[in-house]
Amino acid sequence: MRLIFLSLCGLATLLGPAQSLSAQVVTNDLFVNATKLIGPSGLVNGRLSGNSLREDGEPTPFGLPARGSVWWSWTAPFSGEGQIQVTNSPGALRLAAFKGDTLTNLTLLASNTNATNGIQFFIEEGLAYPTVVDSGIVSSMATFRLGYVATPLRLITPSGLKLRAPGTFLLEAEAPGSSVQSLGFLAGTNLLGVVTNMH
Repeated sequence: MRLIFLSLCGLATLLGPAQSLSAQVVTNDLFVNATKLIGPSGLVNGRLSGNSLREDGEPTPFGLPARGSVWWSWTAPFSGEGQIQVTNSPGALRLAAFKGDTLTNLTLLASNTNATNGIQFFIEEGLAYPTVVDSGIVSSMATFRLGYVATPLRLITPSGLKLRAPGTFLLEAEAPGSSVQSLGFLAGTNLLGVVTNMH
């Protein structure tokens, strides 16, 4: 039996050095050209232009066809919680994160029709998470910033010990900057249970 995830609350302030994108050409309009997000945190410049259009097979996480979308891909540096947020936007943008490696087999993990409120989702070390910003308006033009941060999860007690059932165990866990809401346990691919309402 091993700890596989913690669900956290509280969106952290997303800060970090900006990676510049061209102000003239939107290079990440297509899913296959998604801009790579590097490291556990960062802040990048984003841009929508008149050529940021919907692709065939593009998912519709907001209940309406995608319009004016641009893509990023973030490979999780470790397992924990991922947080993504849009700032410095002149208008309402939409934000969604997925799991999957092709446009037509994406699984939605989190979305928000108000990207400035951000999204949160569980991340697994080494997996890539496609992320889209969408204006919802054909031929929309906008500049914005996309911030991202990964929060590591750490089991404090017991540390390095094997748990054997049946038995009673005292577990402690921490996630810097956030409060722990739940613990989930897995045996292989089977979810054994979840402990919630932790204090």
